[in-house]
Amino acid sequence: MPGDERQHRIRCALGGGTSQFRGDWIAHGQSQGTAGEGFFSPEAYSVADVLGWIALGREVTLRGGVLNLTDQNYFEWPNVRGRPAADPTIDRYSSPGISGLVSVSYGW
Repeated sequence: MPGDERQHRIRCALGGGTSQFRGDWIAHGQSQGTAGEGFFSPEAYSVADVLGWIALGREVTLRGGVLNLTDQNYFEWPNVRGRPAADPTIDRYSSPGISGLVSVSYGW
């Protein structure tokens, strides 16, 4: 379909740790694609995430991370595909800036 070129995505991770702690640096992004005349075409972006986890005994794991360390305002192609270029609500489809996450899991 004309004007329906998909954006290229790159994702890489670097990790390391011990049996009780592990962490990853993750970088991901996409190149700019062509959406077609009259449609919104997001710019290319790159962001970095840091994730880690630690075993708190045999059954409990604590996980945490910081996402989008570069605090970029970006659009992922599946979220904006087919949106008009002049859409006044386009910012609703952007990915969040810097954010964090924490979780605890218990396995038996």
